[in-house]
Amino acid sequence: MRMGSGLTAFGLASAVAVGVAQAQADSMTLRQLVHELHREGHAPLSYSDMDDAMREIHADPNAPGNVLLYYTNRSQDADLWVSRDGRDGWNREHLWPQSRGMGGFPMKCDLHNLMPTDASVNRNRGNLNFDTGGAPEGEAADTLLDGDSFEPRDAIKGGTARALFYVDTRYEGGSDPDLRLVDGTTPTGSTTLGNLCTLLDWHLADPVDEVERERNRRIEAVQGNLNWFIEDEALGVQIYGAACPGVIDAADTEAVTEPATGVAAELGDPALRLGTWNIANLHHESGVALRSGSVARDDLDYERLAEIGEGLELDMVFLQEIGSPAAAHRVFPAEGWHIVMSDRYEAGSELEADRDTYTAIAFSKESFPEVPAVETFMALAVPHIGFDRDGTPSVRPTRAAMVVTLEIEGDPVKIMGVHLKWSCHAWNLSPVIDENRNSGQPFRSRFDCRTLLAQSALLESWIEQQAAQGIRVIVLGDFNRRFNAEDQTGEPIDSFWLALNDGTPNALQLVKGPTGLDQVCWPEHERRFEEHIDFILYDAALAD
Repeated sequence: MRMGSGLTAFGLASAVAVGVAQAQADSMTLRQLVHELHREGHAPLSYSDMDDAMREIHADPNAPGNVLLYYTNRSQDADLWVSRDGRDGWNREHLWPQSRGMGGFPMKCDLHNLMPTDASVNRNRGNLNFDTGGAPEGEAADTLLDGDSFEPRDAIKGGTARALFYVDTRYEGGSDPDLRLVDGTTPTGSTTLGNLCTLLDWHLADPVDEVERERNRRIEAVQGNLNWFIEDEALGVQIYGAACPGVIDAADTEAVTEPATGVAAELGDPALRLGTWNIANLHHESGVALRSGSVARDDLDYERLAEIGEGLELDMVFLQEIGSPAAAHRVFPAEGWHIVMSDRYEAGSELEADRDTYTAIAFSKESFPEVPAVETFMALAVPHIGFDRDGTPSVRPTRAAMVVTLEIEGDPVKIMGVHLKWSCHAWNLSPVIDENRNSGQPFRSRFDCRTLLAQSALLESWIEQQAAQGIRVIVLGDFNRRFNAEDQTGEPIDSFWLALNDGTPNALQLVKGPTGLDQVCWPEHERRFEEHIDFILYDAALAD
Protein backbone atom coordinates (compact mmCIF):
# COMPACT_ATOMS: atom_id res chain seq x y z
CA MET A 1 0.00 0.00 0.00
CA ARG A 2 1.18 3.52 -0.79
CA MET A 3 1.74 5.69 2.25
CA GLY A 4 -1.33 7.79 3.00
CA SER A 5 -3.63 5.64 0.91
CA GLY A 6 -4.82 2.11 1.15
CA LEU A 7 -7.79 -0.08 1.75
CA THR A 8 -11.16 0.93 3.11
CA ALA A 9 -13.70 -1.83 3.56
CA PHE A 10 -17.32 -0.87 3.78
CA GLY A 11 -19.61 -3.32 5.53
CA LEU A 12 -18.45 -4.51 8.91
CA ALA A 13 -17.18 -1.12 9.98
CA SER A 14 -20.08 0.87 8.54
CA ALA A 15 -22.92 -1.63 8.32
CA VAL A 16 -25.14 0.17 10.81
CA ALA A 17 -25.01 3.38 8.85
CA VAL A 18 -25.52 1.98 5.39
CA GLY A 19 -26.60 -1.63 5.66
CA VAL A 20 -24.09 -3.17 3.29
CA ALA A 21 -22.95 -6.26 5.19
CA GLN A 22 -23.18 -9.89 4.16
CA ALA A 23 -22.88 -12.52 6.88
CA GLN A 24 -24.97 -14.83 9.01
CA ALA A 25 -26.31 -13.46 12.29
CA ASP A 26 -24.54 -15.99 14.50
CA SER A 27 -22.83 -14.81 17.68
CA MET A 28 -19.26 -14.98 16.36
CA THR A 29 -20.03 -13.05 13.17
CA LEU A 30 -21.98 -10.49 15.17
CA ARG A 31 -19.10 -10.20 17.62
CA GLN A 32 -16.74 -9.47 14.74
CA LEU A 33 -19.11 -6.84 13.39
CA VAL A 34 -19.27 -5.11 16.78
CA HIS A 35 -15.47 -5.29 17.08
CA GLU A 36 -15.13 -3.45 13.76
CA LEU A 37 -17.74 -0.89 14.80
CA HIS A 38 -15.88 -0.21 18.03
CA ARG A 39 -12.61 0.27 16.12
CA GLU A 40 -14.27 2.54 13.55
CA GLY A 41 -13.20 6.14 14.11
CA HIS A 42 -11.44 5.37 17.42
CA ALA A 43 -8.86 8.14 17.82
CA PRO A 44 -7.59 7.89 21.42
CA LEU A 45 -6.24 10.90 23.25
CA SER A 46 -2.97 10.85 25.14
CA TYR A 47 -3.09 9.82 28.79
CA SER A 48 -2.17 13.35 29.85
CA ASP A 49 -5.40 14.59 28.23
CA MET A 50 -7.64 12.14 30.11
CA ASP A 51 -8.49 14.33 33.08
CA ASP A 52 -9.67 17.28 31.02
CA ALA A 53 -11.74 14.97 28.83
CA MET A 54 -13.29 13.29 31.87
CA ARG A 55 -14.17 16.67 33.41
CA GLU A 56 -16.17 17.40 30.26
CA ILE A 57 -17.75 13.97 29.80
CA HIS A 58 -18.78 13.48 33.45
CA ALA A 59 -19.67 17.07 34.28
CA ASP A 60 -22.41 17.50 36.88
CA PRO A 61 -25.20 19.36 35.00
CA ASN A 62 -26.46 20.84 38.27
CA ALA A 63 -23.10 22.02 39.61
CA PRO A 64 -20.80 23.81 37.16
CA GLY A 65 -17.16 22.94 37.77
CA ASN A 66 -18.00 19.59 39.35
CA VAL A 67 -17.93 16.00 38.14
CA LEU A 68 -20.27 13.20 39.24
CA LEU A 69 -18.33 10.33 40.77
CA TYR A 70 -19.27 6.91 39.46
CA TYR A 71 -19.38 4.61 42.47
CA THR A 72 -20.57 7.15 45.08
CA ASN A 73 -22.66 9.48 42.87
CA ARG A 74 -21.09 12.38 44.77
CA SER A 75 -20.76 15.76 43.08
CA GLN A 76 -17.06 16.53 43.33
CA ASP A 77 -15.05 19.68 42.67
CA ALA A 78 -13.36 18.77 39.36
CA ASP A 79 -10.17 20.58 40.42
CA LEU A 80 -9.70 18.26 43.41
CA TRP A 81 -7.93 15.52 41.46
CA VAL A 82 -5.60 13.32 43.48
CA SER A 83 -3.21 10.61 42.36
CA ARG A 84 -3.89 8.64 45.53
CA ASP A 85 -6.44 8.76 48.33
CA GLY A 86 -4.58 11.08 50.69
CA ARG A 87 -7.38 13.64 50.29
CA ASP A 88 -11.02 12.96 49.61
CA GLY A 89 -10.73 13.82 45.92
CA TRP A 90 -11.26 11.95 42.67
CA ASN A 91 -9.13 10.10 40.19
CA ARG A 92 -9.40 7.73 37.21
CA GLU A 93 -10.98 4.32 37.63
CA HIS A 94 -10.33 1.75 34.91
CA LEU A 95 -13.39 -0.50 35.09
CA TRP A 96 -11.30 -3.10 33.27
CA PRO A 97 -8.11 -2.76 35.36
CA GLN A 98 -4.80 -1.80 33.82
CA SER A 99 -3.20 -4.84 35.47
CA ARG A 100 -5.54 -7.08 33.45
CA GLY A 101 -4.29 -6.02 30.02
CA MET A 102 -5.37 -2.38 29.83
CA GLY A 103 -2.04 -0.82 30.82
CA GLY A 104 -0.74 0.03 27.34
CA PHE A 105 -1.79 2.51 24.68
CA PRO A 106 -4.53 2.91 23.48
CA MET A 107 -6.29 0.70 26.06
CA LYS A 108 -5.46 2.77 29.15
CA CYS A 109 -6.74 5.91 27.37
CA ASP A 110 -10.09 4.47 26.27
CA LEU A 111 -12.73 6.78 27.72
CA HIS A 112 -15.45 4.14 27.47
CA ASN A 113 -13.60 2.28 30.25
CA LEU A 114 -12.65 5.28 32.42
CA MET A 115 -14.82 6.68 35.21
CA PRO A 116 -14.17 9.43 37.78
CA THR A 117 -14.31 7.85 41.24
CA ASP A 118 -13.60 8.68 44.83
CA ALA A 119 -9.93 7.89 45.29
CA SER A 120 -10.39 5.65 48.33
CA VAL A 121 -13.21 3.66 46.73
CA ASN A 122 -11.02 3.25 43.65
CA ARG A 123 -8.25 1.90 45.90
CA ASN A 124 -10.64 -0.53 47.61
CA ARG A 125 -11.95 -1.87 44.33
CA GLY A 126 -8.40 -2.36 43.04
CA ASN A 127 -8.43 -4.96 40.28
CA LEU A 128 -11.23 -7.13 41.65
CA ASN A 129 -13.68 -8.94 39.38
CA PHE A 130 -17.29 -7.75 39.31
CA ASP A 131 -19.76 -10.06 41.04
CA THR A 132 -22.40 -10.09 43.79
CA GLY A 133 -21.90 -10.40 47.52
CA GLY A 134 -19.47 -9.38 50.20
CA ALA A 135 -19.34 -6.82 53.02
CA PRO A 136 -20.16 -3.10 52.69
CA GLU A 137 -17.36 -1.13 51.05
CA GLY A 138 -17.80 1.67 53.60
CA GLU A 139 -17.90 4.93 51.63
CA ALA A 140 -19.93 4.05 48.53
CA ALA A 141 -23.52 3.29 49.50
CA ASP A 142 -24.98 -0.11 48.53
CA THR A 143 -21.55 -1.27 47.40
CA LEU A 144 -20.14 -4.63 48.50
CA LEU A 145 -16.77 -6.31 48.17
CA ASP A 146 -14.93 -9.40 49.30
CA GLY A 147 -11.58 -11.00 48.58
CA ASP A 148 -12.14 -11.46 44.84
CA SER A 149 -15.15 -9.38 43.76
CA PHE A 150 -16.75 -5.94 43.82
CA GLU A 151 -20.50 -5.18 43.53
CA PRO A 152 -21.44 -1.54 42.74
CA ARG A 153 -24.79 0.08 43.51
CA ASP A 154 -27.78 -1.00 41.42
CA ALA A 155 -28.08 2.26 39.46
CA ILE A 156 -24.76 1.73 37.66
CA LYS A 157 -24.65 -2.04 37.31
CA GLY A 158 -25.98 -2.05 33.73
CA GLY A 159 -23.63 0.72 32.67
CA THR A 160 -20.69 -1.14 34.20
CA ALA A 161 -21.62 -4.29 32.30
CA ARG A 162 -21.97 -2.47 28.99
CA ALA A 163 -18.61 -0.72 29.42
CA LEU A 164 -16.97 -4.11 29.99
CA PHE A 165 -18.83 -5.64 27.01
CA TYR A 166 -17.30 -2.83 24.95
CA VAL A 167 -13.76 -3.59 26.17
CA ASP A 168 -14.26 -7.33 25.60
CA THR A 169 -15.23 -6.79 21.94
CA ARG A 170 -12.99 -3.80 21.18
CA TYR A 171 -9.68 -5.49 22.09
CA GLU A 172 -9.45 -8.76 20.21
CA GLY A 173 -5.73 -9.34 19.78
CA GLY A 174 -3.46 -8.49 16.86
CA SER A 175 -1.67 -5.28 17.80
CA ASP A 176 -3.92 -5.09 20.90
CA PRO A 177 -4.19 -7.55 23.80
CA ASP A 178 -6.96 -10.15 23.57
CA LEU A 179 -9.18 -9.17 26.50
CA ARG A 180 -11.95 -11.58 27.48
CA LEU A 181 -14.89 -11.66 29.89
CA VAL A 182 -15.29 -15.10 31.44
CA ASP A 183 -17.92 -16.87 33.51
CA GLY A 184 -16.41 -16.92 36.99
CA THR A 185 -13.65 -15.05 38.79
CA THR A 186 -10.20 -14.76 37.29
CA PRO A 187 -6.74 -14.20 38.78
CA THR A 188 -4.88 -10.90 38.82
CA GLY A 189 -2.34 -10.45 36.02
CA SER A 190 -4.39 -12.20 33.35
CA THR A 191 -6.15 -10.53 30.42
CA THR A 192 -9.53 -11.86 31.58
CA LEU A 193 -12.18 -10.45 33.88
CA GLY A 194 -15.31 -11.86 35.48
CA ASN A 195 -18.07 -12.52 36.10
CA LEU A 196 -19.60 -12.54 32.62
CA CYS A 197 -22.98 -14.01 33.53
CA THR A 198 -23.38 -11.66 36.50
CA LEU A 199 -22.65 -8.75 34.16
CA LEU A 200 -25.22 -9.99 31.64
CA ASP A 201 -27.77 -10.18 34.46
CA TRP A 202 -26.92 -6.59 35.43
CA HIS A 203 -27.25 -5.50 31.81
CA LEU A 204 -30.80 -6.90 31.65
CA ALA A 205 -31.85 -5.60 35.07
CA ASP A 206 -30.53 -2.05 34.60
CA PRO A 207 -31.39 -0.78 31.08
CA VAL A 208 -29.72 2.16 29.37
CA ASP A 209 -30.90 5.56 30.58
CA GLU A 210 -30.48 9.01 29.09
CA VAL A 211 -27.46 9.79 31.30
CA GLU A 212 -25.62 6.80 29.84
CA ARG A 213 -26.65 7.69 26.28
CA GLU A 214 -25.43 11.26 26.71
CA ARG A 215 -22.12 10.04 28.13
CA ASN A 216 -21.73 7.72 25.13
CA ARG A 217 -22.24 10.62 22.72
CA ARG A 218 -19.82 12.87 24.59
CA ILE A 219 -17.16 10.17 24.39
CA GLU A 220 -17.82 9.78 20.67
CA ALA A 221 -17.32 13.52 20.24
CA VAL A 222 -13.92 13.29 21.97
CA GLN A 223 -12.45 9.99 20.75
CA GLY A 224 -14.57 9.21 17.70
CA ASN A 225 -16.31 5.92 18.55
CA LEU A 226 -19.46 4.74 20.30
CA ASN A 227 -20.16 1.90 22.70
CA TRP A 228 -22.64 -0.05 20.59
CA PHE A 229 -23.97 -2.01 23.56
CA ILE A 230 -25.51 1.30 24.64
CA GLU A 231 -26.82 2.15 21.18
CA ASP A 232 -28.36 -1.32 20.64
CA GLU A 233 -29.18 -3.04 23.95
CA ALA A 234 -30.13 -6.30 22.22
CA LEU A 235 -26.46 -6.93 21.46
CA GLY A 236 -25.71 -8.00 25.05
CA VAL A 237 -27.99 -11.03 24.86
CA GLN A 238 -27.25 -11.74 21.20
CA ILE A 239 -23.51 -12.00 21.84
CA TYR A 240 -23.35 -13.35 25.42
CA GLY A 241 -26.69 -15.09 25.93
CA ALA A 242 -25.49 -18.50 24.72
CA ALA A 243 -22.71 -18.50 27.32
CA CYS A 244 -25.14 -17.72 30.15
CA PRO A 245 -28.34 -19.74 29.56
CA GLY A 246 -29.29 -19.52 33.22
CA VAL A 247 -29.50 -15.73 32.99
CA ILE A 248 -31.93 -15.72 30.08
CA ASP A 249 -35.52 -16.30 31.16
CA ALA A 250 -38.36 -17.22 28.79
CA ALA A 251 -39.12 -13.64 27.79
CA ASP A 252 -35.50 -12.92 27.00
CA THR A 253 -35.23 -16.15 24.99
CA GLU A 254 -38.16 -15.04 22.86
CA ALA A 255 -36.51 -11.68 22.31
CA VAL A 256 -33.32 -13.34 21.14
CA THR A 257 -35.16 -15.54 18.64
CA GLU A 258 -37.31 -12.74 17.22
CA PRO A 259 -36.18 -11.04 13.97
CA ALA A 260 -33.01 -9.12 14.71
CA THR A 261 -33.03 -5.35 15.03
CA GLY A 262 -30.31 -2.74 15.24
CA VAL A 263 -26.80 -3.98 14.48
CA ALA A 264 -27.82 -7.61 14.03
CA ALA A 265 -30.40 -6.71 11.41
CA GLU A 266 -27.63 -5.42 9.18
CA LEU A 267 -26.26 -8.96 8.89
CA GLY A 268 -29.28 -10.31 7.06
CA ASP A 269 -29.57 -11.09 3.33
CA PRO A 270 -29.88 -9.69 0.76
CA ALA A 271 -26.90 -7.43 1.33
CA LEU A 272 -23.87 -6.00 -0.38
CA ARG A 273 -20.32 -5.55 0.89
CA LEU A 274 -18.22 -2.90 -0.77
CA GLY A 275 -14.56 -1.95 -0.48
CA THR A 276 -12.04 0.41 -2.01
CA TRP A 277 -8.34 -0.40 -2.31
CA ASN A 278 -5.44 1.55 -3.76
CA ILE A 279 -2.87 -1.25 -4.22
CA ALA A 280 -0.25 1.21 -5.57
CA ASN A 281 1.34 0.53 -8.94
CA LEU A 282 0.11 -3.05 -9.23
CA HIS A 283 1.93 -4.87 -12.05
CA HIS A 284 1.44 -8.49 -13.12
CA GLU A 285 5.09 -9.60 -13.30
CA SER A 286 7.06 -10.68 -10.23
CA GLY A 287 10.28 -8.73 -9.84
CA VAL A 288 9.26 -6.07 -12.35
CA ALA A 289 8.20 -2.54 -11.35
CA LEU A 290 5.18 -1.11 -13.11
CA ARG A 291 6.68 2.35 -13.50
CA SER A 292 9.87 4.24 -12.77
CA GLY A 293 10.06 4.97 -9.07
CA SER A 294 7.61 2.23 -8.04
CA VAL A 295 8.59 -0.93 -6.19
CA ALA A 296 8.71 -4.38 -7.79
CA ARG A 297 6.77 -7.08 -5.97
CA ASP A 298 7.88 -10.68 -5.56
CA ASP A 299 5.77 -13.84 -5.44
CA LEU A 300 5.34 -13.61 -1.67
CA ASP A 301 4.01 -10.05 -1.98
CA TYR A 302 1.32 -11.19 -4.41
CA GLU A 303 0.42 -14.12 -2.16
CA ARG A 304 -0.01 -11.81 0.82
CA LEU A 305 -2.08 -9.33 -1.17
CA ALA A 306 -4.31 -12.19 -2.36
CA GLU A 307 -4.75 -13.35 1.25
CA ILE A 308 -5.88 -9.84 2.22
CA GLY A 309 -8.31 -9.75 -0.71
CA GLU A 310 -9.79 -13.11 0.23
CA GLY A 311 -10.07 -12.22 3.90
CA LEU A 312 -12.14 -9.12 3.18
CA GLU A 313 -15.09 -11.24 2.00
CA LEU A 314 -16.28 -8.42 -0.25
CA ASP A 315 -18.75 -8.61 -3.11
CA MET A 316 -17.39 -5.64 -5.03
CA VAL A 317 -13.99 -3.94 -4.73
CA PHE A 318 -13.18 -0.63 -6.40
CA LEU A 319 -9.47 -0.62 -7.22
CA GLN A 320 -6.94 2.11 -7.93
CA GLU A 321 -3.48 2.05 -9.55
CA ILE A 322 -4.03 -1.21 -11.42
CA GLY A 323 -1.69 -1.82 -14.37
CA SER A 324 -3.79 -4.42 -16.19
CA PRO A 325 -6.44 -7.14 -15.73
CA ALA A 326 -3.61 -9.64 -15.31
CA ALA A 327 -2.27 -7.59 -12.40
CA ALA A 328 -5.68 -7.43 -10.70
CA HIS A 329 -6.11 -11.20 -11.13
CA ARG A 330 -2.92 -11.81 -9.15
CA VAL A 331 -4.79 -10.45 -6.13
CA PHE A 332 -8.32 -11.48 -7.14
CA PRO A 333 -7.95 -14.85 -8.94
CA ALA A 334 -9.92 -15.33 -12.15
CA GLU A 335 -11.75 -18.42 -10.86
CA GLY A 336 -13.52 -16.29 -8.28
CA TRP A 337 -13.56 -12.76 -9.67
CA HIS A 338 -14.55 -10.71 -12.68
CA ILE A 339 -12.22 -7.77 -13.36
CA VAL A 340 -13.51 -4.73 -15.25
CA MET A 341 -10.99 -2.04 -16.20
CA SER A 342 -11.80 1.58 -16.98
CA ASP A 343 -12.10 2.48 -20.66
CA ARG A 344 -8.79 4.34 -20.41
CA TYR A 345 -7.05 0.96 -20.36
CA GLU A 346 -6.30 -0.60 -23.73
CA ALA A 347 -5.17 -4.19 -24.13
CA GLY A 348 -1.41 -4.29 -24.57
CA SER A 349 -0.77 -1.04 -22.73
CA GLU A 350 0.89 -2.99 -19.93
CA LEU A 351 3.95 -3.23 -22.18
CA GLU A 352 6.89 -1.34 -20.73
CA ALA A 353 6.74 1.72 -22.97
CA ASP A 354 3.02 2.32 -22.38
CA ARG A 355 2.47 1.31 -18.77
CA ASP A 356 0.15 3.39 -16.64
CA THR A 357 -2.22 2.97 -13.73
CA TYR A 358 -6.00 2.68 -14.04
CA THR A 359 -9.14 2.33 -11.99
CA ALA A 360 -10.84 -1.05 -12.03
CA ILE A 361 -13.55 -3.06 -10.27
CA ALA A 362 -13.40 -6.64 -8.98
CA PHE A 363 -16.76 -8.44 -8.76
CA SER A 364 -17.14 -11.64 -6.77
CA LYS A 365 -18.47 -14.33 -9.14
CA GLU A 366 -20.39 -15.88 -6.25
CA SER A 367 -22.29 -12.63 -5.70
CA PHE A 368 -22.33 -11.54 -9.35
CA PRO A 369 -22.38 -14.51 -11.76
CA GLU A 370 -22.85 -11.87 -14.46
CA VAL A 371 -21.15 -8.48 -14.39
CA PRO A 372 -23.69 -5.72 -13.62
CA ALA A 373 -23.99 -2.54 -15.67
CA VAL A 374 -20.66 -0.67 -15.56
CA GLU A 375 -19.68 2.55 -17.29
CA THR A 376 -16.52 4.64 -17.29
CA PHE A 377 -17.08 8.25 -16.24
CA MET A 378 -14.43 9.93 -18.36
CA ALA A 379 -15.25 13.44 -17.17
CA LEU A 380 -13.08 12.98 -14.07
CA ALA A 381 -10.07 12.09 -16.26
CA VAL A 382 -9.45 15.80 -16.75
CA PRO A 383 -6.13 16.82 -18.33
CA HIS A 384 -3.64 17.79 -15.66
CA ILE A 385 -1.62 20.76 -16.85
CA GLY A 386 1.59 21.22 -14.93
CA PHE A 387 5.11 19.92 -14.58
CA ASP A 388 6.54 16.45 -14.10
CA ARG A 389 8.85 15.74 -11.19
CA ASP A 390 11.89 16.51 -13.33
CA GLY A 391 10.48 19.94 -14.20
CA THR A 392 9.27 19.01 -17.70
CA PRO A 393 5.97 20.72 -18.64
CA SER A 394 3.27 18.19 -19.43
CA VAL A 395 -0.43 17.72 -20.13
CA ARG A 396 -1.66 14.27 -19.14
CA PRO A 397 -5.02 12.80 -18.19
CA THR A 398 -5.93 11.93 -14.62
CA ARG A 399 -7.81 8.73 -13.74
CA ALA A 400 -11.32 8.06 -14.91
CA ALA A 401 -14.09 7.09 -12.50
CA MET A 402 -16.17 3.94 -12.83
CA VAL A 403 -19.90 3.66 -12.11
CA VAL A 404 -21.97 0.57 -11.29
CA THR A 405 -25.76 0.77 -11.51
CA LEU A 406 -27.78 -1.53 -9.21
CA GLU A 407 -31.14 -1.75 -7.52
CA ILE A 408 -31.23 -2.02 -3.74
CA GLU A 409 -34.64 -2.95 -2.36
CA GLY A 410 -36.17 -1.80 -5.64
CA ASP A 411 -34.53 1.65 -5.65
CA PRO A 412 -31.89 2.68 -8.20
CA VAL A 413 -28.42 3.20 -6.72
CA LYS A 414 -25.26 4.26 -8.53
CA ILE A 415 -21.89 3.40 -7.01
CA MET A 416 -18.94 5.40 -8.27
CA GLY A 417 -15.28 4.53 -7.71
CA VAL A 418 -12.81 7.42 -7.98
CA HIS A 419 -9.09 8.14 -7.86
CA LEU A 420 -8.61 11.90 -7.75
CA LYS A 421 -5.55 14.11 -8.25
CA TRP A 422 -2.89 13.86 -5.58
CA SER A 423 -0.49 16.44 -4.03
CA CYS A 424 -3.29 18.69 -2.81
CA HIS A 425 -4.25 16.79 0.31
CA ALA A 426 -5.05 19.80 2.47
CA TRP A 427 -4.42 23.07 0.62
CA ASN A 428 -7.33 25.43 0.18
CA LEU A 429 -9.48 25.12 -2.94
CA SER A 430 -11.58 28.24 -2.42
CA PRO A 431 -9.54 29.87 -3.77
CA VAL A 432 -6.50 27.87 -4.82
CA ILE A 433 -3.30 29.28 -3.35
CA ASP A 434 -1.12 30.71 -6.13
CA GLU A 435 1.96 31.78 -4.22
CA ASN A 436 3.71 30.98 -0.98
CA ARG A 437 2.63 33.62 1.52
CA ASN A 438 6.00 33.59 3.26
CA SER A 439 8.40 33.62 0.33
CA GLY A 440 6.18 35.15 -2.37
CA GLN A 441 7.31 32.39 -4.73
CA PRO A 442 4.86 30.48 -6.95
CA PHE A 443 3.10 27.76 -4.94
CA ARG A 444 4.35 24.40 -6.17
CA SER A 445 1.05 22.52 -5.68
CA ARG A 446 -1.12 25.09 -7.46
CA PHE A 447 -1.38 22.96 -10.60
CA ASP A 448 -2.43 19.89 -8.61
CA CYS A 449 -4.98 21.87 -6.61
CA ARG A 450 -6.53 23.41 -9.72
CA THR A 451 -6.94 19.96 -11.25
CA LEU A 452 -8.49 18.64 -8.04
CA LEU A 453 -10.79 21.68 -7.91
CA ALA A 454 -12.03 20.87 -11.41
CA GLN A 455 -12.64 17.26 -10.41
CA SER A 456 -14.48 18.33 -7.26
CA ALA A 457 -16.88 20.51 -9.27
CA LEU A 458 -17.58 17.68 -11.72
CA LEU A 459 -18.13 15.21 -8.88
CA GLU A 460 -20.52 17.58 -7.12
CA SER A 461 -22.47 18.04 -10.36
CA TRP A 462 -22.70 14.27 -10.90
CA ILE A 463 -24.00 13.65 -7.38
CA GLU A 464 -26.61 16.41 -7.67
CA GLN A 465 -27.65 15.17 -11.12
CA GLN A 466 -28.37 11.72 -9.72
CA ALA A 467 -30.25 13.17 -6.75
CA ALA A 468 -32.46 15.19 -9.11
CA GLN A 469 -33.42 11.91 -10.81
CA GLY A 470 -34.21 10.16 -7.53
CA ILE A 471 -31.06 8.01 -7.74
CA ARG A 472 -29.15 7.38 -4.53
CA VAL A 473 -25.37 7.42 -4.71
CA ILE A 474 -22.35 5.88 -3.06
CA VAL A 475 -18.93 7.29 -3.99
CA LEU A 476 -15.83 5.52 -2.78
CA GLY A 477 -12.14 5.51 -3.56
CA ASP A 478 -8.92 7.43 -3.17
CA PHE A 479 -9.97 11.08 -2.93
CA ASN A 480 -6.43 12.19 -2.04
CA ARG A 481 -8.00 14.66 0.33
CA ARG A 482 -8.19 14.99 4.11
CA PHE A 483 -11.97 15.26 4.43
CA ASN A 484 -11.82 14.75 8.23
CA ALA A 485 -9.91 17.98 8.92
CA GLU A 486 -11.54 19.98 11.72
CA ASP A 487 -11.01 23.26 13.50
CA GLN A 488 -10.42 23.58 17.24
CA THR A 489 -14.16 23.31 17.93
CA GLY A 490 -14.54 20.08 16.00
CA GLU A 491 -16.22 21.66 12.98
CA PRO A 492 -15.22 20.41 9.49
CA ILE A 493 -12.95 22.79 7.58
CA ASP A 494 -11.86 20.96 4.42
CA SER A 495 -12.97 23.13 1.49
CA PHE A 496 -13.54 20.16 -0.83
CA TRP A 497 -15.78 18.34 1.67
CA LEU A 498 -17.68 21.51 2.61
CA ALA A 499 -18.43 22.27 -1.05
CA LEU A 500 -19.44 18.69 -1.77
CA ASN A 501 -21.68 18.46 1.28
CA ASP A 502 -23.14 21.97 1.42
CA GLY A 503 -26.74 20.76 1.77
CA THR A 504 -27.89 22.20 -1.54
CA PRO A 505 -29.97 21.74 -3.48
CA ASN A 506 -32.96 20.18 -1.73
CA ALA A 507 -31.12 19.57 1.56
CA LEU A 508 -28.99 16.81 0.02
CA GLN A 509 -26.72 15.42 2.73
CA LEU A 510 -23.74 13.09 2.42
CA VAL A 511 -22.23 10.87 5.08
CA LYS A 512 -18.56 9.86 5.02
CA GLY A 513 -16.36 7.27 6.61
CA PRO A 514 -13.97 6.38 8.07
CA THR A 515 -13.81 9.21 10.61
CA GLY A 516 -10.97 10.19 12.89
CA LEU A 517 -7.36 9.25 12.19
CA ASP A 518 -5.89 6.06 10.76
CA GLN A 519 -4.84 3.93 13.74
CA VAL A 520 -4.19 0.74 11.76
CA CYS A 521 -2.08 1.06 8.62
CA TRP A 522 1.69 1.09 9.17
CA PRO A 523 1.49 2.60 12.68
CA GLU A 524 5.29 2.45 13.13
CA HIS A 525 6.25 3.91 9.76
CA GLU A 526 7.93 7.29 10.30
CA ARG A 527 6.59 8.78 7.05
CA ARG A 528 3.04 7.44 7.20
CA PHE A 529 -0.01 9.68 6.94
CA GLU A 530 -2.35 9.54 9.94
CA GLU A 531 -5.10 11.37 8.08
CA HIS A 532 -7.46 9.30 5.97
CA ILE A 533 -7.62 10.20 2.27
CA ASP A 534 -9.54 7.10 1.13
CA PHE A 535 -13.26 7.37 1.88
CA ILE A 536 -16.70 6.05 1.23
CA LEU A 537 -19.40 8.70 0.88
CA TYR A 538 -23.11 8.01 0.56
CA ASP A 539 -26.42 9.78 0.31
CA ALA A 540 -27.81 10.07 3.84
CA ALA A 541 -31.12 8.77 2.50
CA LEU A 542 -29.40 5.35 2.25
CA ALA A 543 -28.79 5.21 6.00
CA ASP A 544 -31.82 2.98 6.59
